[in-house]
Amino acid sequence: MNPDDGASKPLLESQTSAEANRRYSEDVGGLANLAEGVAVTDSRSFFVVSVVIILTQGACVFGMGLGYTSPTLLDVKHDLELDTNEGSFFGSIFTLGGMAGAILGSRLGDALGRRKTLLLSMVPSVVGWIVISIARSYSILLLGRTLTGIACGLVAFVVPVFVAEISPPKLRGTLGTLFQVMVTLGILLVYLFGLVFHWRGLAIVPLVPSGLLLLGVATVVPESPRWLARNRQQGRAKRVLADLRMTTESSHAVTTEFDAILTELNSENKEAASLGELVRDPVARTPLILSLMMMVIQQFSGVNAVIFYSGSIFQSAGFGSSSNAAAISVGATQVVVTLVSAWLMDRAGRRKLLIVSCTGMAIMAVLLGSFFYMKDVHDNRVPDLAIGSLMMYIAFFSIG
Repeated sequence: MNPDDGASKPLLESQTSAEANRRYSEDVGGLANLAEGVAVTDSRSFFVVSVVIILTQGACVFGMGLGYTSPTLLDVKHDLELDTNEGSFFGSIFTLGGMAGAILGSRLGDALGRRKTLLLSMVPSVVGWIVISIARSYSILLLGRTLTGIACGLVAFVVPVFVAEISPPKLRGTLGTLFQVMVTLGILLVYLFGLVFHWRGLAIVPLVPSGLLLLGVATVVPESPRWLARNRQQGRAKRVLADLRMTTESSHAVTTEFDAILTELNSENKEAASLGELVRDPVARTPLILSLMMMVIQQFSGVNAVIFYSGSIFQSAGFGSSSNAAAISVGATQVVVTLVSAWLMDRAGRRKLLIVSCTGMAIMAVLLGSFFYMKDVHDNRVPDLAIGSLMMYIAFFSIG
């Protein structure tokens, strides 16, 4: 297996994506060392950090896509005269597009390279957000939402892998963690801007980080040296690696790192296995099943419903015109707890945090359900219970 690949959501789309998933889990605790890591590195890290900041604009767009329906859904339903089912489908079709984009991203990322795939991902992103902003019918609205989902699925695969492949080993964990941080920041930003902009205007806001990403990748970001080496472009790969490390090709650091990349690529080619081989292998089968179970738990926990429909949930809970403002507390909680969980990851252990996360989410879901039961059956409203259970629910999710 290959220890230098980055993080990705799609499981077993390729050897690269499988290994990337494992590395993201291992490296996420590096955020706790951000200040220390930057302090101990010299100015030669400036370029690669700048490149990572550009790349994680994609994560910000991803977060904005996730959170867009929370402050806008009620107005969208009113303006386009949608019923509850149509409004819900408008929110959830984003995930169908994301699934297609993630599968496509794994193929394109290996075939075209990380840089070209990321540039390509911004096409459905920009078109999708513009389509949403001008939509006058339900079908056009769904088209725009689907396109943004496809774009975010591409980003979810490419950006974490890209970041891991260009980062120096001592900063890889720290820089890799920025993807999830920027996703949560994107959610919070779209919640905040939702207080100011109408839903059509809010659809224009994600074009800002999309444009920054397009401009940065087109003018500053190089191709992944690891992808170049894998595709028999060793000379160019070493030059790009030297540029990223802001030193010469002949330097000891670049030579050592590049030799390690070549060694690991050779090992990867020998150890590559198909999905069928992994299922049949008793050694690999258990980790595979556990990985799939964690993916299922994450997706079926209901967190996407909370992010998509926070505003609607608070509206139903009786918050009225202040429902979107209340939803901001959920977005802010997610940003803060994501940062804290990165610090806790290596200290408390992943298994303990996962147990705490699942248990806490289950309890908070019961409490939220109890609130709506008391409201609907007994007409007894306890607004603090609604906002408290939602905030704690998202906090426990972020811990795990």
